[in-house]
Amino acid sequence: MSVSPIIKSASLSVYESFVIKQCFSPPTPAISTRFSVRVEPSRARDGLQGVDLLLNPVKRKDSGVYRCRARVNDRVEEASFELIVLQPIQFRPEQKVQYAAEGSDFILRCDVTGEPKPVVTWRGVAPLEMGPDKKYDIDQESRGLIIRDVSREDSGKYRCKATHVNKKESDLRETDIELVVQYKPQWVGPHQREVFGFLGGSANLSCRADAEPSAFFTWLRNGQQLEQQDHYQIISAEKDRSVLQVSGLDDSMFGNYTCEARNNFGSITHSIELRKGEKPAVPQVRVTKTESTRLTLSIDVPPEEKVADRYLAEYKTEDDAWTTASAVEFQSTGTHAINNLRPNTVYMIRVAAVNEAGRGDYSAGLRQKTAAAGAGGDPSAAGSQPVVLSLLVSLLMAALLVL
Repeated sequence: MSVSPIIKSASLSVYESFVIKQCFSPPTPAISTRFSVRVEPSRARDGLQGVDLLLNPVKRKDSGVYRCRARVNDRVEEASFELIVLQPIQFRPEQKVQYAAEGSDFILRCDVTGEPKPVVTWRGVAPLEMGPDKKYDIDQESRGLIIRDVSREDSGKYRCKATHVNKKESDLRETDIELVVQYKPQWVGPHQREVFGFLGGSANLSCRADAEPSAFFTWLRNGQQLEQQDHYQIISAEKDRSVLQVSGLDDSMFGNYTCEARNNFGSITHSIELRKGEKPAVPQVRVTKTESTRLTLSIDVPPEEKVADRYLAEYKTEDDAWTTASAVEFQSTGTHAINNLRPNTVYMIRVAAVNEAGRGDYSAGLRQKTAAAGAGGDPSAAGSQPVVLSLLVSLLMAALLVL
């Protein structure tokens, strides 16, 4: 009887454990084997003796043909099988995000290991037209994706697909790689060319630049870099925008200021002129009509004063702080309404004029009670009066009581 193999071939991945009962023959004291790995006697099976082949762990070099020889009835019999060892496809995790300079030729790498050596192909969001004279091509040495004359439109995700095939099976893996295109700053418009402020007031100068990596902003005056101090506050609330707040304005602070935006790929500058303007006058405000959910205001300015660009009205309930007040803007003087108020509620109202140089002082707080639900009428009946007048009346009454 001849030697009987259990299997003809097998495929394994590296570092797996593998045990195979390979060879059986009739009972005989002369069983012999020739293996490069560990071999142990096996339990008898159907009256046959055998040996076990053990590989732990399986290594790539274990691939090959294994033969078992046994002496059967004074004859040497042989059986064999082929072992195919695969190394699974693995991608380098640190290549997930890659950076390329705008205008350069760049190779997007997809470093992958595996045995047999994987075949690498690429796919973009849109089909990639490839060739020696095309935007894209394959680097024959690294199998990376060549991107010629990189532009910002090339930013985004690319998919690398790796496959390997052997006689028994195949493996396919994919990974997404993000390309970030880096470039020098460029201004995002529209941007300021001149800003107005009035003596004692404040002004905000701002500049905005798009860049990758994000730009670092610097403000300069007469060639000297400005630092945070009493009159200058630099605010960077957004990564692409910087604001220079100039406060406590005096005559020496008007003039040209320069904003510089820079990163590793270059820098740009932009000048803004801070000009002296006029502080808007305090408006004259009165309530002309009181309703349950609406107060109608009359806003005017003294005859000798200029009309402002717009008027900012703030209102709150009597017991609330001004920091919690609601606000509404009116584009001109005249009659305007504040809506959606609560019936039978006392409100405080103040108005400030705003022009190109900034916001002026608020008017004295006006105390006004809305009408009861379903009612309207004369503001005098609802108790309309300036706060200052109310305080004077209270003081006079207190003085009379003392007398």
